[in-house]
Amino acid sequence: MNIRIKALIACIVELFLFSFISFFLFIAFFKLAFFSFPFSAFIWTYWGFNVFTLIFGVKVLERYKASYAFLNFFAVGILIIALIAGFGAEINIWYIIIAATIVTVLYILLTVHFIKTYWRLVAEEVLRWFGKKSQTEKKSDDSMCGN
Repeated sequence: MNIRIKALIACIVELFLFSFISFFLFIAFFKLAFFSFPFSAFIWTYWGFNVFTLIFGVKVLERYKASYAFLNFFAVGILIIALIAGFGAEINIWYIIIAATIVTVLYILLTVHFIKTYWRLVAEEVLRWFGKKSQTEKKSDDSMCGN
């Protein structure tokens, strides 16, 4: 089975499954719905990676999915803490700023690593979209011409 077909099936299954889970969490925490946000961010990250796989035809490793999902979980948790702090809880704003900065730096580092790792795989597909030849195609054309 093609990797894009598998990704499409995973996207559809996760869309319904994660929608059901998110709706259930919202109902369970109706008065405190923001408690369901971190978990929802965590699970929807997996759906986003399957959309990436569907578009580019490149399978993303589970550790990258887990890394981004954990960072989403952590970042949304920080936003909830900031929200609670805004309602008068005894939380120092500097802790929130430091934690948000750490999350931002982690996202940047992980994104740079992700792009460096997967750009070679995705580059050929992207270049094909723009009607340009990738380095691999250029080399194969040169070898066919006898250069």
